[in-house]
Amino acid sequence: MRHRRYKERNNYKYLIVLVLAAIVITCFAYPYFYSALLKTDFNPNRLIRVSGFKDSSQTRREFAVVSGQLASFQGTALKLQSGDGSTLWQKEFEIEEPLLAALDNIIVAADTEKGTLIGIDLQGSIMWRETAKGRLIRVGTDRKFVWAVSRYQQDTMVEVLNDKGESAAYFSVGGAEVFSVSLSADGSYIVFSTAEVKDGRITGSIVLYNKDGTMEWAKSYRDSLVMRIKITDEGFIHALKEDALVCLDMDGSTKWQRDINGYISKVLLTNQGVTVLTLSEDYRNGVPGSVREETFIYDKEGGLQNLPDHRQYIEGLVPGEDCVGVYSARRLRLIDYSGKAVIDREFDRDLIAVFLLEDGFMAYISADKIYFESYL
Repeated sequence: MRHRRYKERNNYKYLIVLVLAAIVITCFAYPYFYSALLKTDFNPNRLIRVSGFKDSSQTRREFAVVSGQLASFQGTALKLQSGDGSTLWQKEFEIEEPLLAALDNIIVAADTEKGTLIGIDLQGSIMWRETAKGRLIRVGTDRKFVWAVSRYQQDTMVEVLNDKGESAAYFSVGGAEVFSVSLSADGSYIVFSTAEVKDGRITGSIVLYNKDGTMEWAKSYRDSLVMRIKITDEGFIHALKEDALVCLDMDGSTKWQRDINGYISKVLLTNQGVTVLTLSEDYRNGVPGSVREETFIYDKEGGLQNLPDHRQYIEGLVPGEDCVGVYSARRLRLIDYSGKAVIDREFDRDLIAVFLLEDGFMAYISADKIYFESYL
């Protein structure tokens, strides 16, 4: 009997030890297992990799897609990741206020404080470095060219560089604000939209220059901004005003015009001449996001394509290969230029930004992580 009571007391001791061990594991090991669980492939054919980044209001983050890969600037670190999320390289650049853009095989990093433009190849090596005429405001790319809008004192400048970092054109436009820049396929013509206040009223303008800096023509629109502009592959100029989509010949004559009724919240103009717009009711009638929205696709002739109703607030439009990605908080649809939805996917996490990458992969930001998946 004494031996049995001794064993029972020992059993209680073992039970107490096991309970304490479980508490220790729960308190100290749980965060590790939980973080590992987040990286688990729940959908073997979709979720490939999860990449964290520092989510801070003090950290400037920029993203660009180059050759189907994702370039990201987080703090002072520039990283290039392939479509499946694997890191190809990561390097430090002393840029505190960066802007990112991309050509076919070149990452363009701009230092807005120092006014420098840096061309970086896909191996992370600096190919060229150029200094803008003033403080950088906007940087973008079109075909094989880089354009930069800068300001020095009261003067606004537009500079164009080729893929080697060599100066291709330079323009000074006085005190006007420059919204959008586009170049013809061979770089012989440059068009940009400007806005300025005249007699207390907004005037938007389209200005066409040749590469030698000579103005070909200018068109102005009273009480309307020219929000976006694009020279198409066929040599027409598509301009988006606040109330109309306009197609112009290179001589400045109007080929066609389509009126727009609604508040323009999202815009995508393509080299093929396709225009994608998300329109909502007048934002003054309610808070954007609480009013009804619709997305429209216009072909190169201005014809309106039929689109299925998305029925959700549109977070953004993202270009793909002969298609456009339309995404809302937890839904992504890929729609071809004829208006047909080729992909329609629901997500279990919020989509803050979406990028379509190489070989059917996509990357999207949700909270403080970048998720890489196959969207096919």
